[in-house]
Amino acid sequence: MNRSTQPNNQVASGIPPEDERWEQLEPCAVNSQHLHSAALPSEKIGILMRFLWWCSGAVFSILKNYPTEYSKYFGIGGAIFTTWLLATISGAYAFYIMIGSYYAAIPIGIVWGWVIFNLDRFITSSMKKPGNAIDEAFLSERIGALFSEFMLAIPRILIAVIIGFSISIPLELRLFESEVLGQVKEIEKIEKQRYVERLRQKREKIISSLKSERKELKQEEETLQKEYDRDQKEIERMEKGIKELRQALRKDLEEHESRIKKLEGEIAGTSGTKIAGRGPMAELKEKLVKDTRGWYQKSEARTSKKIESMDKRILEINERHNQSALRLDSQLRGIETEIKKAKEDFEEEKDRVREEGMDHGFLTQVKALYRISAQKGNEAIKWTHTIFVMLIVLVELSPIIVKLLSSRGPYDAHVDHENTRAMIDMDIAVIKARIEAIKKRRNKFSTDSG
Repeated sequence: MNRSTQPNNQVASGIPPEDERWEQLEPCAVNSQHLHSAALPSEKIGILMRFLWWCSGAVFSILKNYPTEYSKYFGIGGAIFTTWLLATISGAYAFYIMIGSYYAAIPIGIVWGWVIFNLDRFITSSMKKPGNAIDEAFLSERIGALFSEFMLAIPRILIAVIIGFSISIPLELRLFESEVLGQVKEIEKIEKQRYVERLRQKREKIISSLKSERKELKQEEETLQKEYDRDQKEIERMEKGIKELRQALRKDLEEHESRIKKLEGEIAGTSGTKIAGRGPMAELKEKLVKDTRGWYQKSEARTSKKIESMDKRILEINERHNQSALRLDSQLRGIETEIKKAKEDFEEEKDRVREEGMDHGFLTQVKALYRISAQKGNEAIKWTHTIFVMLIVLVELSPIIVKLLSSRGPYDAHVDHENTRAMIDMDIAVIKARIEAIKKRRNKFSTDSG
């Protein structure tokens, strides 16, 4: 049979054409008589129950039709609401420890509790019960379904455990406040001792370095002293030479003056030949006086030059040693000052640490809490701590546990049905859109062919 005769045969047989059959598809409808029993009127459902249903993430318009599901979602909502309260109190107290202000900690705690509440609500509402409880007749199938649900719930369980621990820690700090603060003081004492010991080691290291430097300077000072003693001998030798040169020069001067006096006496006739006037002897003595004067002047210039050179050398030696002595003295005094300052700083810092208290912040208190739990002899606190944490985690996990252990109910079936119907409606809409597109192309093809 060809395609041109197929529509006529369908009409003749009373079967609508294929396109018309698709157009007659309508969205699925729910037969409420098969899905739920008699429901309570909305006005008879209390505000508290409505609120806890909302906390559980249930859809009120669907859940109100199934009285057998009321208590389950009431309990789930109560557990989530309890977690919300605990998270708010825990967050507010934790931030109060950190910032020290109730006015700032309370709003932050409320925001923190709201975040935890939404996480719990999302985790619980996103867990679905797959399959049909009626079809799961055999125990093995039920166990397999439960195992599959558990595997899918592992990420949610891990998140819930983490949330439970985060909520329990601040509450434990408040519960064991006196013990924690006592342990914080012990930690503070130990930390202060360690800090003072580090300061002492640092001071000793600085002082040791300064003493080593001082020792080197002392050795340099001894070396300079030896050089000074050696130079001092040279200075004494030069001073002795200067003294001898001056004595020799004075002796030459006295000889020269003696010859002048003899010449004057010869000329005056009071000495020598006793003949007044310039005779041969007077001329000879005058010549000797002139020669002596020239020799003395040269000797005086030569001696003065030597004395000046020696004086300059002595001055250089003394100046060099004085500068070295001043430098060493300044460095030694600086080192002594630094040693004294290091000791004073250590004492001041030690007194400050002893007088001032250390930070009693959140992390310090958490550290103290776990140290108390780990100490021997604190079995009561250890077990109380463990049980309290497990209790908070159990409260956090309770909605998930209820979801996992409870069987698939009519509410779950209705929600799945609504989701399935929505997906079918979407598929029908897509199919209709495709049919319309095909019809338009077919009409266009028929027009072009005609």
